[in-house]
Amino acid sequence: MDYTARYVPPESATGNDVSRESDLYSFGCVMLELITSLPPSHHLPPTSALTALCQGIMHNIDDYVWPLPFSKEVRALVGRFLMYNPDNRASIAEAIGVLENAIGAVSLQQPEPVSSQPLDFNWLDGVAECSSFEVAVALLVGYRAPSDRPDTNFCSECIRSVVPQLASTLLLASPDERALQVYTAESPVFKIINAALSENNKHSVNLPHVSPMCKRLFRAIQTLGTAYTGPAHRVLFAFESFKVAYAEGTPIEFTQFSSFTKDLSRIESFTTVAVGDESVPLIVFHCDNLTAFDISIFSTYSESEVIALPPSHFTVSSAPYKVQQAVHVHLTFQADRSHAATYLRCQREFEVPQYANIVLENSQSTAGKYKKNMF
Repeated sequence: MDYTARYVPPESATGNDVSRESDLYSFGCVMLELITSLPPSHHLPPTSALTALCQGIMHNIDDYVWPLPFSKEVRALVGRFLMYNPDNRASIAEAIGVLENAIGAVSLQQPEPVSSQPLDFNWLDGVAECSSFEVAVALLVGYRAPSDRPDTNFCSECIRSVVPQLASTLLLASPDERALQVYTAESPVFKIINAALSENNKHSVNLPHVSPMCKRLFRAIQTLGTAYTGPAHRVLFAFESFKVAYAEGTPIEFTQFSSFTKDLSRIESFTTVAVGDESVPLIVFHCDNLTAFDISIFSTYSESEVIALPPSHFTVSSAPYKVQQAVHVHLTFQADRSHAATYLRCQREFEVPQYANIVLENSQSTAGKYKKNMF
């Protein structure tokens, strides 16, 4: 049913006569999936895809990641095969010419390895907008988990089912609200986006697949989040050599969306966590002067959540220490440096963004002292 619904030509779906041009449409569907690794109407369930086709809603080839070395001519060819009107579809003769030229232009030798380079300032500004929130989520199917992140290796259906599973809570929400709710639900979306951003490599093969959702999330946090400056806490896995890794004065950079809590008591357990059969100690970061956005009213869980937009820069302000099995590290947030490296500036240059406002406030005031919690 899945492939039948996704590959059926419009004239067949609407009960009209089929022809050889109908086969060309299906051939275009095959090309689309072979090149992009995503089937037609990849963001919709099969029955919804068929309904959309009957209503004349066609595939948008801009909703797919087209990897190199496929040329614009190949992309345009697929688009012509997928035209609603059979008379407007490309012919096999045209396809042969385009594909032969494309094959001749591609070198058969292995490409030279590209060195890793950090993500640029405002790089998300150049990312094309997807036609819908559902498409941005579905594009995450193209993410490939690195060997050291097996926890982000999700099957395609797990990713595609994220939106339907949250349909009851997302029904009346705006696209920005839906982006925040899907992200904070600790779904595959949350793990995939942050794993890809943690690579901090503008040449990563994963970046084209995650960047549309990253941009939506960035804008959603800027638009709906409430500016916050003050104390916050972040809980992560601890390192055995924490005294070396987090020595006083050590710079720390988070290249992903960094979730903090304003109230550590909202976290159910922050001393140890089970990984398999082993209990792993956690590290608790404390920051007195965090500049971030409060999204707690949109968060799926009541954790008094604030998010620091990437990248966020810190400096270890004092020597780390342990209380029970939790390692505690105090940080100073580098507001000016973080804002100067932001992945996405405010949409309107003439408008003073909230983030810039709270950075300015933060740089002109002295944060209150943090009262240590004993556990």
